[in-house]
Amino acid sequence: MGRNGPWWHAFDYIFLMRPTLMPAVWSLFLFGLCHAPGNVQTTNTPHMFLSLGLLTLVMGAGYIHNQLHDIESDRINNKLFLLPEGHISVPSARRWYFSCTLIAIAGAWIYAYWLGLLIVLSALLSYAYNAPPFRWKDRPIAGVLANSTGYGYVAFAIGWGTASAFTWPMLTQSIPYAMGCGSFYLLTTVLDAKGDKAAGKITIGVKYGFMSTVIVSILFLVTGITSAFLVENYMIAFPYLVSLPLFFWTLKTLKVSHAKITLGFSTLAFSMAAIVCYPPYMGILILLFIMIKLYYKHRFNFDYPPLRMPRET
Repeated sequence: MGRNGPWWHAFDYIFLMRPTLMPAVWSLFLFGLCHAPGNVQTTNTPHMFLSLGLLTLVMGAGYIHNQLHDIESDRINNKLFLLPEGHISVPSARRWYFSCTLIAIAGAWIYAYWLGLLIVLSALLSYAYNAPPFRWKDRPIAGVLANSTGYGYVAFAIGWGTASAFTWPMLTQSIPYAMGCGSFYLLTTVLDAKGDKAAGKITIGVKYGFMSTVIVSILFLVTGITSAFLVENYMIAFPYLVSLPLFFWTLKTLKVSHAKITLGFSTLAFSMAAIVCYPPYMGILILLFIMIKLYYKHRFNFDYPPLRMPRET
């Protein structure tokens, strides 16, 4: 399946880095930048775009690494095409992963030692999350902690550090974001439970089941809301609050399609809050959406991301 040609093959390597997941990374970076003192002087400067670019590169490398270890479960879940269907060979994907990781680390160290440390931490978390003997993604507790830390802390900290020195408020302000990331991640384990179980993975969704996982997801979100009010971060408390009823709806119905709707709405609300920090972000998200739609339609004749509601399951 898929149209051939050198141009399409070049785009395959870009989409192997999962641009569909980048808004979460970019939003957290913008939140960190927004909360940091001195953000006005840093916004729209080369420093901002360099830090964001290096973060994007190392996170994209992590998504490549994840797919290298998830080929079978992705095939079962009919989730991704590039590696399971051989559009990109495993050796080529591995070389692309190492290249992106090394460029991100080298660029970060050249720019600033603090950024180098955080980019290395992100790369190490990605490795431990995906590769044996660690494989945290296949372990219930470790998987949640890795996602909460890798997104909610590291991406946020890089945004903050771009504008200001690291201080105690950075840690307290990052807590609501870490809790939200943990909550969203838990829902993804419900969506992927069928393929993960068939592939022998033991995620929290596989081990504890639909209901228990959604309950823990709600607890994470409620903790995120509470911590947001405690640090007077109403900007992120609002999207969490408007998303919370959908989590209870999913808990009541226990339908995978409802979990998918809940996750989609929650992550969209999360991104909309980031637009408050950086209004041009709206245009970036629209362009990204158009690019993704065109790629999947012309490359695979596949409607993604779908605008229709998912079927009841």
